[in-house]
Amino acid sequence: MLPRPALFYLALVLALPLSLHACKSGGAVEPAPSSAAEPAAEAAPSKVPAALAHEATPTITAAGQLKDALGKRVHLVGRADNAKVGAVVLLGPAPIYCIGVASWPDAVRNKLVRATGKLVQTDRYKARVDDAGAISQGSAGGDLVLEGCSYKEAN
Repeated sequence: MLPRPALFYLALVLALPLSLHACKSGGAVEPAPSSAAEPAAEAAPSKVPAALAHEATPTITAAGQLKDALGKRVHLVGRADNAKVGAVVLLGPAPIYCIGVASWPDAVRNKLVRATGKLVQTDRYKARVDDAGAISQGSAGGDLVLEGCSYKEAN
């Protein structure tokens, strides 16, 4: 069996193509064409508390809404979890990195949060290949991040 960090990294790498596919397909969470043998679970939109749904800054609750929100200041309502890079907000299979938050406190992790910031796509965490062909740890690129991230519990 793989050590826990390796399993988490493997899960992240396998989920990334799915999250990018969901963004491009308008929210459909069908698995992206890949060699992964396991089908992905279907993701339902997060439930948005009524008090958050009427604000002027767009509130994003499903992966299908991410593409239209790129470059804008948004509220993301999703489940808080931790990854190697830092804190993430999960919208179904789509991890959005909450830049500036190293990890979620235990009291917040796995709970519904509202994270606010500018949604951008970046290759900042993409794996690199050196001159000898060695590949660094990293993502496939095209990661979604929330710059200037602040948060509060959504419940």
